[in-house]
Amino acid sequence: MQKGHINLSNITHYKEMESSAMCVQSVFQNVDKRLCETGKVHNSNEDNILDINSHISDESSFNATNMTEETSNVQKIETNSLLGSYITKEYELLHLVLSHLPLGDLNAASQVCRTWNSAAASIRRSRISPHWLLWHSGQRLLIPEQYRSKCLNYSESMASVPYLAFHEYVYSEPVLALMFASHNMFRSRVLCANKNSCPAPISTHNDEEDGHKHRVWEYIKAELQPSCPMICLRGYGIIGTSPDLSETVELETSKAFSILLLPEMPGVNIYTFQLNKNQTSRFDHLSPHGLGADVIEELTGIPGGETIRCLLLFCADSTFFVSSITNLVTALYGKSDERMAVAGGVFAELGGIMENFPVMVGVAFSGDGVSVASTVLGSTVRSERAADRVMQELKAHTVKDYNSSIGLMFACVGRGKQHYRGKRNVESAAFRKYFPKTPLIGYFGNGEIGLKLLPDASDNIQERVGSSKVTKRRRNDVPEIMHSYTTIIVHLAFTKNNTTNHTHR
Repeated sequence: MQKGHINLSNITHYKEMESSAMCVQSVFQNVDKRLCETGKVHNSNEDNILDINSHISDESSFNATNMTEETSNVQKIETNSLLGSYITKEYELLHLVLSHLPLGDLNAASQVCRTWNSAAASIRRSRISPHWLLWHSGQRLLIPEQYRSKCLNYSESMASVPYLAFHEYVYSEPVLALMFASHNMFRSRVLCANKNSCPAPISTHNDEEDGHKHRVWEYIKAELQPSCPMICLRGYGIIGTSPDLSETVELETSKAFSILLLPEMPGVNIYTFQLNKNQTSRFDHLSPHGLGADVIEELTGIPGGETIRCLLLFCADSTFFVSSITNLVTALYGKSDERMAVAGGVFAELGGIMENFPVMVGVAFSGDGVSVASTVLGSTVRSERAADRVMQELKAHTVKDYNSSIGLMFACVGRGKQHYRGKRNVESAAFRKYFPKTPLIGYFGNGEIGLKLLPDASDNIQERVGSSKVTKRRRNDVPEIMHSYTTIIVHLAFTKNNTTNHTHR
C-alpha cells in the first residue's frame, strides 16, 4: 500500500476491488448514521462532505438507463474508491470520519491503506472508556440495518450477539475482558450464524459433527486481540447493565451473561494472573511476612514496589484455599498501607483461559488514576431501606471527579429475590439510585471474598471502617475477608493521568 493513496490500478482482481470499496462504503454508511444521531458535525464539516459528493458526481456521472448490472456494480466500486481517495488526502476529515466508528468497523477501516491505519491507531489510543455488555433470554437487541444481511440467523442463535456488539457498542480496544455467565449459558454450545463470528481458529472443540458449535465466551474471545486476556466465570446467576445504562438487572435463573471490557487508561495499571494448585500451595507454606516481593512478582506479575488499590480474587473452592487467599491478601494489604479494596468469590467453572488449569485467578489495579471504595452487605441487611443506607454510605465515600467508573457486585446465591421476600433487584436498584451513570456487573456465587473500604473523599485519606466505628489495627492485621450470605460491592473510579501499564500472567 502506498501511503496516502488508493491506486485502483493496483487492484487487479475484481473481488479485491469489491472488498476495498465495500470497506469504504461501509465506513460511510456507519459514519453517516452516527453523525446524524449524535449531531456532532458542524456546518463546515457538512460542507466538506457536500463538496465530496459534488466532486464524485462530476467524476462519475453516467446514464444509468443504458448500463448493465455489471457495469453499475463496477461504477459503484470506483465511486466509493474515489471517495476513499479524496478523504485519504484530507487527514483531518479522515480522522473525523473514522472517530465515529465502533471498534469492529474501525479495525476494518484500518486495513484500507497506511494513512487510514495511522488514523485508526491514533483514534484507538485516544479511547479510554470502559465498555460493558449484557444479554439475557428476555432481551432482544435491534439489529442495525448494515448487519442484517450478515446475521440472518440472529433470532435463532446467540452466536451473532458478540459480533454485533463489537460492531455497534464497543469503541475502546480492550486489554481485559471479564465475563460472568449463568450456569445454563456457560455450558451451552451455540451454532455459528456466519463466518464473521466463527471462533474456530481459537476454539478448543470444533468437531465437524457439531456443526461448528462453540461456547458463548469463545465468540467473545474471537472479537478480542490475541494479547487481551479473558476471564469467564460461571455463577448461579449474573448481574449486568445494558450498554446504554437503561437497565441494571439481577438475573438469578435466566440464561444470561454480562461482560466488562477495560481498555488502557491513563494512570491505571492492570495485572491479571492465574495460579494452578501447585502455585497456590506456595502461599500456604509461607507466612504473610514471608511472602517477599520476589515471590509475589514471580506468581502474580505484580512488581515488588507496586501499591495495589483493588484486588479482584476468584477461587475454585474457598474451603481448600482459605489460607492461600488470606496470606496473599495480607501480604498485598500490608504493602498498600491498608488502602486496598478486595472483592471476588468462588466460581463454579472457569473459561477463557486455555492453559494451566487454574484454581485461582486475580485482577489487580494500581496507579494514581484509580480510586476505589467498597462495602459489604451482611445478613442483617434484609430490606430496601437497609440496602439504601449502605449504598448512601458508599456514595459519600467515593471521589466526585473522575473520567469513568464501574461497579462490581458479588452476591451469595441465597440473596437476591429470596432474601428480600420476593422483591427483585433490590441491591442493584439501590446502587443505581446513587450511581446512575455507573454500570454494575457481577454474579451470584457460593462464597464471597471482600472487605469494607471507605475512603475519606474530602481529603483522599483512606480509613478502615469496621461494622460500627473506625478501629486502629496493627499493620498486616487484615479484617475478615471470607464470607457467606453476603454481597460485596466495589466502586472503581478512573481519573486521567499520564502513564498506563497492563501485564498478563
